[in-house]
Amino acid sequence: MDTSIDTIIRILVPLLIIALGHYIDHSEPEAEFNFSSVSFSHQEPVRDFMEREVRAGVKYYIVPVLFVRGAFGGCALTLGQQMNGTQCPSQVVEVPVDKMRGLPMTFTHVHGNGRVIRLSTDLNIQVSAKSACKRSSMVWRLADYVEPERRWFIEMGGAKGNLETNQTIRARFKIEKFVYDRDGYRSGHKLVYCPDVCETCKAICMDIGIYSGTDGVRRLALVDNYQVQPLRVAFLPSDWL
Repeated sequence: MDTSIDTIIRILVPLLIIALGHYIDHSEPEAEFNFSSVSFSHQEPVRDFMEREVRAGVKYYIVPVLFVRGAFGGCALTLGQQMNGTQCPSQVVEVPVDKMRGLPMTFTHVHGNGRVIRLSTDLNIQVSAKSACKRSSMVWRLADYVEPERRWFIEMGGAKGNLETNQTIRARFKIEKFVYDRDGYRSGHKLVYCPDVCETCKAICMDIGIYSGTDGVRRLALVDNYQVQPLRVAFLPSDWL
């Protein structure tokens, strides 16, 4: 009998540890975090629409992709005002490409300075354009929680680097593979906010998608994968268009 109990304990304890490890705290980020730098050189490279490795510092258009094999979405990412009409800091929005091409972006590593951008690693994303807002950088960051819409939007004003500050933590994003399994077809990537911080720190960990506001503007925001799905994207070098 004792042997059976010991066997059950040896099976259940690891399963409980794994289950707890998948717990996600969706509360707003704390003012400061602690973290340790980790080497991610073993991670798979992010690839552009021609299957070439995405490179740090190179300008890319982030292009939404339709749920059709090989088809691009006909929309582009640019900057727009907030839902309350505030112009600064600007938020990342989606517009039809027949109106404008959108703005190119660059990626840089938070940890290290390798040339290749890799999956599941903390990155800074910067818009390659001059800021129209004083005292606001062109680096993506997670905006404050908006209560009426119950959303975190993506805006400008982030800080690059790995210092232990609220602004640097809010400016860390990841690129992951997008998986669409309805017909077994897998293609594209998705953007994620899930910064690497210490185990005792609180951090949001959610996909990024499009939220259609009451003003008709389609803004990038953290999504719950239920009411709003993550945005599937491809990366086009700016000199290709």
